[in-house]
Amino acid sequence: DVPASLASIRRARELSPRYLLPVHTGFLASNPAFAIDAVERVTIELGDLIRNGTDRGDTEESLEEQVSEYLFADPSRADRSYMPVVRAYQTYYERERRRPPQA
Repeated sequence: DVPASLASIRRARELSPRYLLPVHTGFLASNPAFAIDAVERVTIELGDLIRNGTDRGDTEESLEEQVSEYLFADPSRADRSYMPVVRAYQTYYERERRRPPQA
């Protein structure tokens, strides 16, 4: 749920933490505000990239290539560890498209 993720990121920013220990990367960020801003930016930009590709009907291979180019300076050296995130975004946007409009 992209809006819920962004709300969570923004709540973390409001806490004004002095330290941040990201669970997925396992390092202590000495500049939490910078890290929080970066996570928010990537969440938005990656979400837009995947939503637009999904809306266009891009193949999973095409989306993987686009995401790899977005995330990595040298996409040829990237592993595929980001693909579960791509699939999660795709699933979210597909589910949102099928959801009836709320009155």
